[in-house]
Amino acid sequence: FGEIWWNFRPTMSLPGSLRFDYVDLPVQDLLDPSGSGQNEFAQFSGGIGLSKSFDAGWNVFASYGRGFRAPVILEVMCADPDDPCQLPFELGPDPPLLPVVSDTWQAGLRMTKIRSQAEVTVYLSNVHDDIFNVTDLETPTRGFFTNLDRTRRAGVEASLSLVPFSSIPLTVRTAAGWTRATFESEATLSAPFLDDDDDDDDTEDPADDDEPTPPQVELGDRFPMVPSLTANLGLRYELSQTAFELTGAWVGGQFLVGDEGNDAKLGNL
Repeated sequence: FGEIWWNFRPTMSLPGSLRFDYVDLPVQDLLDPSGSGQNEFAQFSGGIGLSKSFDAGWNVFASYGRGFRAPVILEVMCADPDDPCQLPFELGPDPPLLPVVSDTWQAGLRMTKIRSQAEVTVYLSNVHDDIFNVTDLETPTRGFFTNLDRTRRAGVEASLSLVPFSSIPLTVRTAAGWTRATFESEATLSAPFLDDDDDDDDTEDPADDDEPTPPQVELGDRFPMVPSLTANLGLRYELSQTAFELTGAWVGGQFLVGDEGNDAKLGNL
């Protein structure tokens, strides 16, 4: 890993970083040697940016970064569509998963004064080969990990820190954010509430139509448990050796886990 911060002009700088990751996940089956396997992942990642400062404490910046995550051992060991797992503990030499790679662009504006600081940032992150647990359509309680071609995160974040009175040691901090995390690939995902169908029971239950089904994800569906809007507010009062702080947070609506298809069958949190 290496990084550099180059001030090529008095008011302009160019930060950069470069990182190389190598991950080796060997599997050795002492009972059945044919069940052994090797999983190796290697990837360069890093980022580059540009920052420009102006008079009166203003600064604009932009950057691009590439991230990398190798599959963990449980994901690698439960990745075979022909041998789905009820829980990801049935270890074996399953087909290799691809590492997760993200490309993130962001730009923003900063303001720094004697008694106030503010920042606004917009970002877009395209994630390639994100890893999810998908359902085996013949046995809904069993599934396997696989790579989804694309997912996306986009948003805006703003923050403000202010000392409103020069004679009173009171600091006000507030922040707000808008996030849009979406699936950009179609899939049938696993869910924790699914039951196996009883093929031996020929009786029909009128309530079967209300039984939960695996969530069908389409392009543009939003991630569960990722609120669109968040906000917080804090007050801090400092004395010579003591400080008092009061904070509050607000979280907007979000889809529940199991409703990745955004059908709202389970409600909205």
